[in-house]
Amino acid sequence: MKLVSAKRSKKERIGINSWMPYYAGFSQDFVKSAIDYLGVKANDWIIDPWGGSGTTQVVSALASINSISIDVNPVMAVCTAAKNPNNIGIIMPSIESIDYIQCDSKDLLSKYFVEDSAAFLRGLFRNKLNGLKLNERKVIEPELAFNILVLFKSLNLFVRGNRTSNPTWVKVRRLDKIRINETEFAKIFKEQFILMQNDLSNFYPSSKIETLNFSLCSSNRNLELKDDFFDFLISSPPYLTRIDYANSTAIENSFLNDEKKFRLLREDTTGTTAIKGIDFIYSNDWGGKCLKFLEEVKNHKSRASATYYWKSYFQYFSDISASLDEIIKKMKFGATGILVVQNSYYKEIYIPLADIYVEMLNMKNVEASVIRREEVNGFYSRINKGANKYLVDKKYSEDFIFLRK
Repeated sequence: MKLVSAKRSKKERIGINSWMPYYAGFSQDFVKSAIDYLGVKANDWIIDPWGGSGTTQVVSALASINSISIDVNPVMAVCTAAKNPNNIGIIMPSIESIDYIQCDSKDLLSKYFVEDSAAFLRGLFRNKLNGLKLNERKVIEPELAFNILVLFKSLNLFVRGNRTSNPTWVKVRRLDKIRINETEFAKIFKEQFILMQNDLSNFYPSSKIETLNFSLCSSNRNLELKDDFFDFLISSPPYLTRIDYANSTAIENSFLNDEKKFRLLREDTTGTTAIKGIDFIYSNDWGGKCLKFLEEVKNHKSRASATYYWKSYFQYFSDISASLDEIIKKMKFGATGILVVQNSYYKEIYIPLADIYVEMLNMKNVEASVIRREEVNGFYSRINKGANKYLVDKKYSEDFIFLRK
């Protein structure tokens, strides 16, 4: 069996794939090919510990395979749960007669929306969509998730002008907060509910898919799963491009977190640009390639290389190592998987990310090797205009790692 490209085609940007555009997503065709390559069978368990928008889960559901998708970002966990086939045919919630809930300065909705609009949205979320239930358990209920995602998708039509060329940042001027017309919003909500129901019906052949598909909002460094539990792994960890994935859902997260919790979410997200209060001490089980790269960054003569940037990269590998330790514990002996990563650069320093992962996995007594390399465009270098200052002709590849416990 042959693995196909992880890059999404245009057809994968419509229907359920358009519900929550996600910079870091991979293609359904890749997941299908990975399932075939690994020899996954019906009733096996697949885990995707960096679940993102839920591609591994929806493809697994279509193939009658049990799956668990995990993401520390509650917005992405909601997106995955919303795509559950059991949501076909659910009843639209009433969003009439909303009781306003005033938002104080600590409520992040007040950061993005004018006062009456923030109060309207908080009342809608809490009283009509039962949004508080999201904070009560880590397994996201599919119907609750669907209704909340309809809210998010409807809201996106009002805030599109505040998105920027960088997929992880939202810009709202202090004196130009967003105003929501309630009548128009109710109309859009109903339209989006119907459209998204149609998307589900068109994607799945039936709502009667007899598999277990769970979306968990959790850090993959502390999984509440049995050890030696799952059979297969298909996932793509955040690339080492210092992109703040939590900020790509900042407005949606304003419904779910106050400022302090959102800061903690950013810190808990692998690849965060926020510097955490941790001990910056190397671990030998990261491998020589990883430690060599970190020392090259630390000794680079450019501004802040030895401080901010070194700490940022250190955090990434510290988090990845802890995630791999936890994931390996949950794999059955003999379990196999595919990880997709992309190489990158710091200034002119090449970062062989796949090779670092392979060495790190080997140090943790897991068989691992790169089984495919695919040349790709340097998307991040198009966002960051200064990325080619140190080296112009940069080569990027997306690499597929096979692993076996």
